[in-house]
Amino acid sequence: MFLGYLKRNIYAAFLFYLLTLFLLWIPHILFHGNAADDIVVSQMPFQASLLNFLQLDGTSEKWLVFVFTYLNACLLWLLNVRHIFIKASEHLLPLCYILFASAVPETQLVFGAQIAVSLLILGIHYAFSAYLQKPGLTSIFMTAFCFALASLFFSPAVTLLALVPIIILVLHPFAWRDWIVMIAGMAIPYFYVFLYYFLTTADITQVILIAEEHFFHTHLAVTMPNVSRLVYLLFFLILLIVALLSRFSHIAVTKAKNSYCYTISVWMLLLLLTGAIFYPANNYLALPLVAVPAAMIVTNYFSILHWKKTRITLFLLYITAVLIVQLF
Repeated sequence: MFLGYLKRNIYAAFLFYLLTLFLLWIPHILFHGNAADDIVVSQMPFQASLLNFLQLDGTSEKWLVFVFTYLNACLLWLLNVRHIFIKASEHLLPLCYILFASAVPETQLVFGAQIAVSLLILGIHYAFSAYLQKPGLTSIFMTAFCFALASLFFSPAVTLLALVPIIILVLHPFAWRDWIVMIAGMAIPYFYVFLYYFLTTADITQVILIAEEHFFHTHLAVTMPNVSRLVYLLFFLILLIVALLSRFSHIAVTKAKNSYCYTISVWMLLLLLTGAIFYPANNYLALPLVAVPAAMIVTNYFSILHWKKTRITLFLLYITAVLIVQLF
């Protein structure tokens, strides 16, 4: 009944999203100290430069990440308004993103992750806009550019670069101009990084050192998650697997554009999960990125689920897992 009221009243819905985010974040903002040392290691060039420019203390940076998390939830809702890939239960999309991105306290630490999420959503917009466009070169270029830029704010986003060729292959048969435009869109942000380090330090090897620090360093110990986080991750994965299996059974009756959007979402989820698993500093830090396709897939699942009791049960089980990870 309450979720139905949120669907009818958009203003109450966005106020509820803000309240939910606040309840998840306020314990960490008020009672926890600054980010751990491994978070500093995880800063990519654009994130470090932006934070140095803003000169924020620890608490101010957390509030800034809080604001960007809420804005990204709103952007995800706007993305659906623009492309309508979810027609029913669409009011759950921002809520699912907020829960997936903020349930684990460690995900509330990195400003660059939420900047990368904003660029990811913008890139998804261009990817969905490329549907039925001929040749769609502008959309392909902007998708590649946004994903490459996101990786320069947050290193796990680098796996998104593999998504652009998949988008091109899903769109239409091979066309050499698409691939040239894709390479140009990916290369331009990295070219400017190389140029910056060359002009300021006359030493391009700094870029190589950054790459080694983020993708090849082994001095950070990999620790097993505690029991509460294992319980949360288990429920999270169960919800994702059930949503994927259920959605695949309905794919034959799905409209062409919705099928295209869903295919991109699944590939995005798989690639970002790969980035999270192999990200050596802290696997939880990539959850805000994973939350984008996860929210799209789970909300899509709720939109086609006809058994109300099953939907409520799954949702309550996940909320229970969120409470467990918050309390323990």
